[in-house]
Amino acid sequence: MKSPRRFGRAVALLGVLAAFILWWRTSSPSRPVPLPETLADHRPAAKAARAAVSPVAPAVPRSPAALSPVLAAPGSALGQFQSWTQRYLAASPAERPALVAAGVQLAAARRPAFTALIVGDPREALRQAVPLVARQQLPAEVIAYLEERIEGRAHVRIYQSTPLDPAALGQPPIARYAEFPDGAT
Repeated sequence: MKSPRRFGRAVALLGVLAAFILWWRTSSPSRPVPLPETLADHRPAAKAARAAVSPVAPAVPRSPAALSPVLAAPGSALGQFQSWTQRYLAASPAERPALVAAGVQLAAARRPAFTALIVGDPREALRQAVPLVARQQLPAEVIAYLEERIEGRAHVRIYQSTPLDPAALGQPPIARYAEFPDGAT
């Protein structure tokens, strides 16, 4: 691991963004805004389709394929790691040791892609994070390459800048910082 400090900063940024998105979702109205009657669809087939959709999702995934509700592109490093995770969790305890070496390689390849995703699209990074249910069953060699989970309250500071010369834009114009007053990491 050439840059553990950089990865630690990226993981801290992920935690900060998770806290911000959590705050943002809790501060927005939770009830959907009803459509005016003129826009509502009164066709019987549409009403039956809406009634057939269950608003309640199961609390615990029942199969390895259901562990990641958001699948990455199959050819990407994230998608390959998700596929390996599903194979590993579906394998018997006797078959799992043979899969560990491939998992370490895929987790190492996933790390820079996930770090770039944290910076480029934080919301998608949160969606692509390894679920806790799966993480608890993975071997320690693989977990060493995964993102760290951060729990605690933090003060989030977001700074945005614009260079005078748009061609001089060398780094992202938005910087996010988190301060954990209660000592959480």
